[in-house]
Amino acid sequence: MRCLINIFISTVIIAVSGCSPVNPPASRDRECLEADPGLSEEQIRDRIEILKRELSDNRDNCRLHHLLAIYYKLASTPYSRSLADREIDRAIELNPGDPELYMEKGRINMARRFYGDAEAAFRKAAEIDPDNYDAWCNLGLMKKRDYTRSMCFPEYGSRAAELYAGAVEIDSTRSEALRELITLHLLLGKSGKAIRCAGLLKRYHEDSPFTHLLLGIIHLEKKEFAEAEEEFSISLEMMPLREKSHYIDISPFLQENEYRRFMNLPAEFRDDYIRKFWLDRDPTPTTVINERVLEHYRRVYFARYLFRNEHLGFSGPDTDRGRSLIRYGMPDRVHIPFDQGAIRATDASLIAWDYGSGAGGFRLYFMDEFLNGDYHIPIDRRFKRVSRSNLNIELALPERYRYPVDYQWYSIHTRIIQRRGREGKTDLYISTSIPAGRISGKDYPLRILFSIMDGNRNRIYNRNIAFSPDTLKSIRKGNMHHLLLRHRVGLAPRIGECTYHVACIDSSAMARGNYGFSFRFIDFSTPRLILSDVALSISGSGTGCGIWADGRAIYPTGGHLCLSYDIYNLQRNSMGESNYRLTYTIIPYKEKKEGVIPSLLDHLGKITGSDRLAYTSNSLTLNAYGSSVSDRLTIDTGDLEEGEYILRLEVTDLLEKKTADRNSYFVLGDLTVP
Repeated sequence: MRCLINIFISTVIIAVSGCSPVNPPASRDRECLEADPGLSEEQIRDRIEILKRELSDNRDNCRLHHLLAIYYKLASTPYSRSLADREIDRAIELNPGDPELYMEKGRINMARRFYGDAEAAFRKAAEIDPDNYDAWCNLGLMKKRDYTRSMCFPEYGSRAAELYAGAVEIDSTRSEALRELITLHLLLGKSGKAIRCAGLLKRYHEDSPFTHLLLGIIHLEKKEFAEAEEEFSISLEMMPLREKSHYIDISPFLQENEYRRFMNLPAEFRDDYIRKFWLDRDPTPTTVINERVLEHYRRVYFARYLFRNEHLGFSGPDTDRGRSLIRYGMPDRVHIPFDQGAIRATDASLIAWDYGSGAGGFRLYFMDEFLNGDYHIPIDRRFKRVSRSNLNIELALPERYRYPVDYQWYSIHTRIIQRRGREGKTDLYISTSIPAGRISGKDYPLRILFSIMDGNRNRIYNRNIAFSPDTLKSIRKGNMHHLLLRHRVGLAPRIGECTYHVACIDSSAMARGNYGFSFRFIDFSTPRLILSDVALSISGSGTGCGIWADGRAIYPTGGHLCLSYDIYNLQRNSMGESNYRLTYTIIPYKEKKEGVIPSLLDHLGKITGSDRLAYTSNSLTLNAYGSSVSDRLTIDTGDLEEGEYILRLEVTDLLEKKTADRNSYFVLGDLTVP
């Protein structure tokens, strides 16, 4: 059999560390040998016997020795591979100037796991034929193996990158060396060089899912999240299901009982579980981009690259180090700890992964217990202290993630007031309070992002608004100056608990305010008596006692509090008049405590009424014409001390004898800190 091998004329410069396109050099034909694919064990044995008979009549036939070595290698037993090495050595004796014979010797010794002999053979092939692409790739593979074994010696990774760069210089159109070189540059923190190489990979291999996967990782390094998401989406769409399963797998984050429950779910419910799993971890829920899941794709790729072991059947994420990388990211430091204790008495080696330092830092240990290159959490009883250390960290710290942009975070606050809208919808009056002290200049442009998700984590509303601070209403509370942004939206009510998120970002994208909370929609389509949310604001603050709430429900003592609310579905008498009683009560807020005894005391308080000690209470009887009423009420808070309170507003329809109520939380106190 014959095949084409490209022999390139250009000289390889090993020290090259960047990537620049080169024109593929001219090639010439030469004979190479390879075995027929798909042969059974019996067929391989038959071919070996035929070749042995041919060699008995022609012992100095280099080609026959070479081909016999290939079939011995395919037999895949330790003894047959040693015979393969003997036959390829005989072929080299007959033709010592053929680089392909040294390449075959290197492949045979890789199969035998004699890596030193394999590296020497590949180096000899490159010495004879400096333009041998496969020789440089295999030399790079040898050094990459030295690097990935423990990751303690980054100089091996740098040397592997140099060797792969040499292969790229020979042929920049082939993907193997480019992919390896880009990945090594990223691991070694040389993202600029990785970007230059990525251009070549996209030019020649745009139809490969791993091209888009690497482009996504590069965009993520550059904090270009929209571009990264697009590339990852393309990659996952192109991947075969078996490959894609590694990237959508969330098992490294689940405890054993959680994993069992997850696997017992039907397939369609597992998909929904995964979707909600990542939504709950979205660091920017106001946007459609989930930076956390993008980081997950990045971690899975590196876990597969660094820890995949075909000899042991490990895919990378299956290993202890792979799972830790997916949970916690790349360690800040990988090293061999000086104090290895009882491990000094064994042949095994121990490495440590350090994350951070100080009180928030932690260390993971992994051990090559069986001297096969698989560093794992030790299982030998002598090292149970090390094992417990890792397992305790996993229980205490299920995962680790830091948002890649180093924002200056500040607090914003939002209040939502629900009122009846048109066509069965509920109108949400959203007031967001932004501390003016965090905005440098009146004309400084800002963006505010709103997002609402229903109980199934479906996004039912998303809005991105650009505005200038001088267009906002200003509120001063004590020593604090706030800007108030108002926004209204009408939505069909959803059942269950919904989540609301708002984010404020300045034009430099380096300062960010976040706020989020849960709420339940009020369904105003019901015919029964119903009360809207109560909008609280400061009397005389310049906003009036209107339908909008202050964004932050904190007010100074000794003032007046404005209440704005709507009443729906009042009964009317024959004259068209409704009659109702309005009662407001202010009680101190007590945070609910967990436990049996606090729950029992809370229950007794409700029975006896002792939990309803009112600081202020009043009742009014009012008349109105119509079944719906928009009311305003001003309350004097002068007798109340600083603290947290619940305002309970109750309305009773005196004709129907029905009651509806709403609670609203607020704080009285000195506002000197944003």
